[in-house]
Amino acid sequence: MTRDEDRQHDAGQNGECVNGNERRLSTRLVDFASRHFIFAATVLALLVYVLNYMGHVYTPPIRSDGVGYYAYLPAYLIHGDPSFQELARVQYDGRIPEWTGITLCPATGRYLDQYGLGVALMMAPFFLAAHGVTWLFRYPAMAGDGYHFSYPLDGFSPFYQHAAGLAGLFYLIAGLFVLKLVLERYFSKGVVLGTL
Repeated sequence: MTRDEDRQHDAGQNGECVNGNERRLSTRLVDFASRHFIFAATVLALLVYVLNYMGHVYTPPIRSDGVGYYAYLPAYLIHGDPSFQELARVQYDGRIPEWTGITLCPATGRYLDQYGLGVALMMAPFFLAAHGVTWLFRYPAMAGDGYHFSYPLDGFSPFYQHAAGLAGLFYLIAGLFVLKLVLERYFSKGVVLGTL
């Protein structure tokens, strides 16, 4: 080999080595990001939740059409009244506002919730946990004057509000996890991360 050929050969090998190292580094980064994506998404979602709701940036999690989806839980499990009449009396001074999606049917005089029961069923474990915690904190053994956790068992006090918000976060993360598992069967990790 001549000197020029030697230089070209060495440059070719070094270029392949550099490109190979870059590819290995990017592969390792994608592998790392793929392994820790769900954890990072969970931490980010919880951080955003805490900043929004604990800092009182937004109104409580149960609001707007969310009331219509959620109302089945306090109506059925606390008041034992599928007609929403007791919920209207206790929570809304006799008449549920129409913005909730629960309207009074003029023909029957009964409330009709335009939203299905599915979301409430998925939130039920979180609701029951909040109900238990609210009940437990109402009767502390050593409550002092500075005790601030005695909330009503109405389905809308702070523990219930945050249970509903955390239920949404749980299903967001669960959905991302399942989607990630399904996509990884058919696509590369880089494509999956870009999609998620």
